[in-house]
Amino acid sequence: MITKGYLMYEIESPFIMVDLSKLRSVKVDIEDNSAWIEAGATIGEVYYSIYEKRKIHAFPAGLCTSLGVGGHITGGARIVDANGRVLDRAVMGEDLFWDIRGVGGASFGIILQWKIKLVPVPATVTVFTVTKSLEQNGTKILHRWQEVADNLDEDLFSRVIIQTATNNGEKTVTTLYNSVFLGSADRLLQIMEKSFPELELNRKD
Repeated sequence: MITKGYLMYEIESPFIMVDLSKLRSVKVDIEDNSAWIEAGATIGEVYYSIYEKRKIHAFPAGLCTSLGVGGHITGGARIVDANGRVLDRAVMGEDLFWDIRGVGGASFGIILQWKIKLVPVPATVTVFTVTKSLEQNGTKILHRWQEVADNLDEDLFSRVIIQTATNNGEKTVTTLYNSVFLGSADRLLQIMEKSFPELELNRKD
């Protein structure tokens, strides 16, 4: 059993636990648009290390910054096998490299590092969160979002969280719209007014 960001589970068979939490190095190579990440680093540490090097590069991953990167990527390119050999892509061969990327590295060895590709991002990024309840026509707005979400601007990521809430002592259901936009607030407002005016997005959001 390996701990590097996965949720734990119980098992009755004998096992060895390998703790990779001390392997936290993140080496960013801006010239190559890449970074080597050790298995114990968190998503937040990866984001911060990239930002320290250059503010217009990023790695597209999750929102939970405390998540171990191993629990997010689950495949890799540098492993240690049962014989203690550290293997990179050139040494392990293409078959094993394909295996650890396709079905998870834990079946073939312990992944020590990943090489990730960085992507360019603009200097200005805009985020918003808007909450709508049933009493605010939330069902109709959610239905409309389902119709337009896949046709929104390619620079806009949007997700919806549906949850229960209390409004004046009464239970209700709310929809929480979280979005990240690669661009300015002015451009985002123009896009939303044209594509999804039902959300009634404004600058204070």
